[in-house]
Amino acid sequence: MENKSCKNNTAMLMKLISLHIPNHLAEAYMLYIQRILSSNLSQSPSLEISSFLQQTKRRVSDQANIKLSNLCSILSTSSKLNKPKEVLHLLLKLSDFKTEFVPGNPILSLPKQIPQAQDVQKIDLLIPSKPSFEALLIRDILYAFQGTEGKYLTYSRLDDRFAIRQEIPESIKYVAESLAELGWLYKKIDKFLKNNEEFPSIICQSFCASLKVELKEYFRFIALLETQTTAKLKMIEMWTMEPLERMRWIALICEAVEGLKGGNFISAVYSYCKYGDPGIQVLVCRILDSVSQPFLEIIEKWMLDGELTDVFHEFFVEENIEISEDKLWTDKYKLIKDLVPGFFLPEIVEKIFITGKSINFLRKCCQEEWKSETPLDLPKLRDIQAVKTWVERAAEATNAQLIGILFSKYRLLEHAKCIRKYILLAQGDFHHYLMNQLNDILKEPARKIHKHNLVSILENAFRASNAQNDDWDLLNKLSSTLEEYTTLDIGWDVFILRYQVDAPLNTIFNEQSMKQYTKIFKLFWRIKRVYFYMNSYTDCSEMLQLQQMKDVRYILHKSQMLKLEIMHFINNLYHYLMVEVQENAWNWFQKSIENVEDLDKLIEVHQQFLDTILERAFLNIENEKVYKRLLKILELGLRFKMSQETLISSAFDELNRRTKSENDDDQPHENVEFYNLSRLSIESIHEIDRIKLVYADEIQLFRKSLSDANKVHLRFLAFRLDFNEFYTIKNG
Repeated sequence: MENKSCKNNTAMLMKLISLHIPNHLAEAYMLYIQRILSSNLSQSPSLEISSFLQQTKRRVSDQANIKLSNLCSILSTSSKLNKPKEVLHLLLKLSDFKTEFVPGNPILSLPKQIPQAQDVQKIDLLIPSKPSFEALLIRDILYAFQGTEGKYLTYSRLDDRFAIRQEIPESIKYVAESLAELGWLYKKIDKFLKNNEEFPSIICQSFCASLKVELKEYFRFIALLETQTTAKLKMIEMWTMEPLERMRWIALICEAVEGLKGGNFISAVYSYCKYGDPGIQVLVCRILDSVSQPFLEIIEKWMLDGELTDVFHEFFVEENIEISEDKLWTDKYKLIKDLVPGFFLPEIVEKIFITGKSINFLRKCCQEEWKSETPLDLPKLRDIQAVKTWVERAAEATNAQLIGILFSKYRLLEHAKCIRKYILLAQGDFHHYLMNQLNDILKEPARKIHKHNLVSILENAFRASNAQNDDWDLLNKLSSTLEEYTTLDIGWDVFILRYQVDAPLNTIFNEQSMKQYTKIFKLFWRIKRVYFYMNSYTDCSEMLQLQQMKDVRYILHKSQMLKLEIMHFINNLYHYLMVEVQENAWNWFQKSIENVEDLDKLIEVHQQFLDTILERAFLNIENEKVYKRLLKILELGLRFKMSQETLISSAFDELNRRTKSENDDDQPHENVEFYNLSRLSIESIHEIDRIKLVYADEIQLFRKSLSDANKVHLRFLAFRLDFNEFYTIKNG
């Protein structure tokens, strides 16, 4: 009867286990339950429902606690159970059984015969002993390595670390918590991955991909540790030293690149690749290679094809699609210095920027097809010297082709020579003829001058001078016109020559530089006008006739002396501007453009050529006072020319009158002096005297302005104007 009862109990127990336990664990649970049932440990007869609920409260959620409380109430009131407290005790003990406790060895099969109580106690000897505390702690540490809490190691969000839950020896606690740092680092890296995996940055996404590769190796290491069933805590500590160091550096890099994009992101990673430890250096370089790969691909596409494939705007070159192609070089592309990697030298950045622009300039402005011959094997970014060499080769090939096309196909140098000849007045015979023909027309008010007259005179000047030997395709780009004028302006005030430059040369001879050419032309043209007047031929035989009048001779002599003084000034000034300023600057320009490497350098050389002329011709802000003094002297020269013409004309009238009077009547008049001077222009005589006084003051102030300047060429001009110390002695 007893055997039958045991058999029924065992069958019922197996049925109960099969309902809740997986088949592969059923036998192990059966042995464990039989062990509990056959144990001699006394049960706690005072285990009340309240005590049971108190012990299970911390193991389940609040919602589960409510459900468990209801079930306990039903259990206590059930009439079918004789020992509800013992059942609760059994359930409480069973709740402590975990799958980790099941040994890895094959489970012993149940005996064919129902065991007796003493047989069940014998089975207990066949079950492996309970794992040691150190083994359980190692198990928790391995869990912590994966960011998971265990029985002994828990994660404190407040302190942001793993900590031991129970009181254990300090030595073990210190080692365990030190090892748990690896888990803390993993959680930190894993958090970065979750937060940044979809961050709008191709570089950041590449970094996340490299982190996944490193974590894959990390998990392989943990799996290897799990196979070491006999490992001790100290052994685990020793094995994790290298992975711990690697994870520290990875976490450090994650912290450094948080929120960064583009070159700043790469710079943050690059700053760690020079670390002394070879292992860490290999790790960081491996990450850098992965991170920089998309960045290098953007550089390669930009420098070889002129295309920007920067989806998330991380590259340091930005395109403004609203800018038209006529401003492609200056405004369409922008260099964003904040996105440049910190370890990139400025010359590398400049070459990268210019090369891509050059390709687009060739295609869109020069209508030239471009195919790069530079090898595609762009080196790794960690080898910055190799990257520099690659960039220089690509830049040299592209820029050389662009410069060659500008000089050959678009005749850049020929256009520059033409501008120099006609805008900077280097073609002397042409401008002399032009001024001679325009003299009468430009005296008229500007509103009365017709453009077709200017065009006709310009064409005649081409044919009457050596300009006829120049290319007419270039000459046709030169035009004569009038600037905007007021009702008081005459033709001399607003007349200019203008040179029309088309694309792509208008990138070099841009709007700003052409305005500067016009500014130079207006000054040179004004000086040329005074020079033309002062050096105009006067018939000496006619002037000798005026010398017959003794009372007029002195007046004419004073006038002629002032003319020679003004002529000395204007001739030296004209020679200075034509030779020392314009000619020297042009010679420098010709030599410099032979060695230009790219379009930016060409623009820079041309601008420096212009700046040199502007500075030495007193047309910059620094020499503004000198320029104003010069304009006053030129104005005095023009006033003198008009007064002298009036004086000479009146003197000839007086000579004719006297000659006629002598033939008609030989009798002298009483008031001879008044009679003799009656036809002379008293106004012009007084005007010349005033001009002489003002000119003496202005020339001294002008010379002083030149001498006070810090420029050698200006001081030398001051010396030339007073080479014989005429003004020095005159002023005592």
